[in-house]
Amino acid sequence: MPASIKHLPNIKLCDAEYEQGFDQNLLITKELGECFICPICFWVPRRPVVLKKCGHGFCEVCLTKHVLHPANLPNMDRFSTAKCPVCSTAFMKFEPVPYEKFCIPSKKAFNLIRLKCPYGCSYIGSPHDMDDHQSYECEKRTVLCPNLDCIEKKEFKKLFEEHIMACDKLRIYCKSCFLPMTKADVENHECKESLARALGGMIKTWALVLY
Repeated sequence: MPASIKHLPNIKLCDAEYEQGFDQNLLITKELGECFICPICFWVPRRPVVLKKCGHGFCEVCLTKHVLHPANLPNMDRFSTAKCPVCSTAFMKFEPVPYEKFCIPSKKAFNLIRLKCPYGCSYIGSPHDMDDHQSYECEKRTVLCPNLDCIEKKEFKKLFEEHIMACDKLRIYCKSCFLPMTKADVENHECKESLARALGGMIKTWALVLY
């Protein structure tokens, strides 16, 4: 299987709820995981951030929504202040510390958290590993057919086994003229007409380049 197909992204990748993190029910290391739970959404953060002044941690996406809410940050410049959702300590827009800048013990503790796959497969991993697994690797994730102009969305395993090769939008090549077409175009394909159109397109392109 080509890598480009094997690692098709989950279509939920940009959903706000998906980006928040992982349900507490997925925790295997409950006591450790509960130390990092976001007090806004009550999930285990996918991308955690911490406020320097008070030490409270959140999902990056949850804190960003809080900071950008008009009631919490009337002015959008970086020197405006918002309040911690937990203790109301004032902080500036640029102050939250992302995971990459956590101290080594905090990073190690976060990476020791173990979660079950949200889609019910047998995979178990840390929040970072689970992020990659859920986004690009789990065979139960929902993906969009990679064939151009196809809008079919299915569980990855079913899409690969049942749909991709049978898809009307699958690009194939004529055995006679070698021009590309979709499976849906096979019955109406005429080599001479297709070659003429292709040649005409090439001539127009070269004309624009040369003149």
